[in-house]
Amino acid sequence: MRKKSVTLSVLVSLVCAAVLGTFATDRGTQAQEYKGNGNGNGKTIVYFVRHGEDQVDLSNIGNGIFAEACSPCCGGDECCLEVLNPLGEMRATLLADWFQDTGITGTLTNVIASHKTRTRQTVKMIASDAGLTNDVDQTPDGVQQIPPFVAECDAGFESASSSKDPMIEELADLPLGSQVVVGAHSGTIYKIMDAIGIDTSDPVDFPRRPNGKVQGFNNLWIVSMKDGGEAELEEHLVLDFELAVQ
Repeated sequence: MRKKSVTLSVLVSLVCAAVLGTFATDRGTQAQEYKGNGNGNGKTIVYFVRHGEDQVDLSNIGNGIFAEACSPCCGGDECCLEVLNPLGEMRATLLADWFQDTGITGTLTNVIASHKTRTRQTVKMIASDAGLTNDVDQTPDGVQQIPPFVAECDAGFESASSSKDPMIEELADLPLGSQVVVGAHSGTIYKIMDAIGIDTSDPVDFPRRPNGKVQGFNNLWIVSMKDGGEAELEEHLVLDFELAVQ
């Protein structure tokens, strides 16, 4: 029987440094410890996270077909490089801290993210902390990019949804017993979990916006996969990182 959703709290105060837009942090209460699943006990354990808050990098506009998040910024006919904004960067740091604090980092065998820059940025520090160097892609940083050799706005890969099917295939090919962090998107996480056999209809464990995409940035889903592909939700955590600008 799977566990219920849990909310873990970390309070962070962000102080804006005027024009430069830099941020200083005063980290408060540590995230409560998640005991985890050891070495997986014969299962593959997957930690699903959504990328952090982002913004369009107008200095790196691509030449692809319209992508939904870029229409207000690129005139509706171009794909844009989207990167984490300062809040997203801080969330990525806190997420990496949480994996360290809970003792999970040292057990990780893989960190995977879509080909979108914002997902790689969200989990890159986790891969670095874990000392991973096993990625085979165009950006050797410990994060396995999926698909591995395409850029953010390459033709046919302008939308984040283009990473969904390759991500499902990547998870199916993982050796049993792997411990994996997956960085994905509000529009792909539930579809990936549905494809591996997780029922995502529960609105508590799988909060949704009206368009069906993930609600909020604080969710972390811990999924186990057995030999033969059977998957189960072990736990849904809400990492309540309160990012506030003073």
